[in-house]
Amino acid sequence: MGAVDQRSPGHALRIRGWSDIPGWYHHLFTVEDDPIAAWLTQVAGVLRRADLPVSTAHIIEGVRLAEALAALRGRPAPGLTEVQEATLAVLCEGNAPSPAARHP
Repeated sequence: MGAVDQRSPGHALRIRGWSDIPGWYHHLFTVEDDPIAAWLTQVAGVLRRADLPVSTAHIIEGVRLAEALAALRGRPAPGLTEVQEATLAVLCEGNAPSPAARHP
């Protein structure tokens, strides 16, 4: 898991280090139990190392939001887009992370 990258306030967070989409699919195929929660737990670790307050409750609500967004969009499960949107909305409380979060 690499650094947090925020290109502009309108873009969802991207996690570098696994080169985004390939890393997402690698994660999905290698994590057997609850890959969305595992992904958000790793994101929370990156944010915590940048001194952003992220709790277990943030992770739980992030999973719920990602699942709800997928359901609203008629998808069987959350994809990277839903998880990115949930990360920004819940783990970052709607605010783009500071530059410190980009380089933990």
